[in-house]
Amino acid sequence: MFLYGSFKKEDMGEYTFLFQFRINKNLDFMGISIDTIRVGKKYKLRNNGDVTEFQVIEKITDSVFKIKDLTSLDIYEFSELVKFGRGNDYELEEL
Repeated sequence: MFLYGSFKKEDMGEYTFLFQFRINKNLDFMGISIDTIRVGKKYKLRNNGDVTEFQVIEKITDSVFKIKDLTSLDIYEFSELVKFGRGNDYELEEL
């Protein structure tokens, strides 16, 4: 996307400027941090092409959570979702 414009200042003459905006889909939304996860809230995690919606049931330690998958109703720890690492599409958002 390009944006053209010009401005005129009496002592400098007329200048034309061009701004170029690059839209990157990965930067449109900055996901939330794992530090902001709260018990009882629902979240959606995208990682390595998989999308998982879950609810936090219990906070065991600062970064260990027991969660309930909203699709399958299975209960497991959050670390199982990211045990294979964080992919390029990693995004955590609140529902």
